[in-house]
Amino acid sequence: MCQVIVGKYFTIIENEFFSSDGVDFSKHSGVIAYIRSQYVKTGVIDVKFSELIRNAESIRNDCDYKDFYMPDKEELNKQLPIVKEFLACIEEIISCD
Repeated sequence: MCQVIVGKYFTIIENEFFSSDGVDFSKHSGVIAYIRSQYVKTGVIDVKFSELIRNAESIRNDCDYKDFYMPDKEELNKQLPIVKEFLACIEEIISCD
């Protein structure tokens, strides 16, 4: 289960949308800060997606660093629609470039 969550997190963070800006980051916190400053604060991406990324990072950290951590399946299922919406938003932005 954690591998699925980690995979979704990396899908969000490593999407070609962010690398198309020609920037490179050594830490996920840098990517998240960049997304917030360049896309959320400027209105390109809805603020609700900033919260999604924050939650995904938190789950990824828990999966990686907490022994025997298992995220709540119901909570994860609730996040799937917004993950799909986020990815659709990114695809739309990419197609307009």
